[in-house]
Amino acid sequence: MSVSQNGDRAEVLHAIQAHFGCGSIRPDRSDKTLKWETRRLEDILERVIPHFERYPLLSGKRLDFDRFVAVCRLMATGRHRDRRGLIEIVELARTMNPSGRRRYDAEAILAELRQGEGIVCASGNGGFTRSSDLHEWRNDLGAVSSRDPVKL
Repeated sequence: MSVSQNGDRAEVLHAIQAHFGCGSIRPDRSDKTLKWETRRLEDILERVIPHFERYPLLSGKRLDFDRFVAVCRLMATGRHRDRRGLIEIVELARTMNPSGRRRYDAEAILAELRQGEGIVCASGNGGFTRSSDLHEWRNDLGAVSSRDPVKL
């Protein structure tokens, strides 16, 4: 989860960091802004989500937030560690922020996940089925995309 601001408005990011009591502030070189972000699932579930449930977003981002909450809760129950759960998460995530830039191809990930019981790595092992353990699979970047790595 992240919030971006121009550098001359960094005090907003510091206030957000102080309010939630988590996250860090870093420069985003892609658009020359500063970004407050938190990636720790526990912080998102225990600090950020309750805030926005108490004070809901009033814009079109609310639907994206609801999907984000669903993904976080699926991950909290370990669903990202099995193929069906990961498919559910990717399907939710691909509907979020439709005008945004993607670092991965959701259709390619879904095609790989739907191929069978194991996960096939086309580049790393000659196409032989690998373990369905997603923690092992996520480190094999060739299984996800030939263009860009994905962190799960």
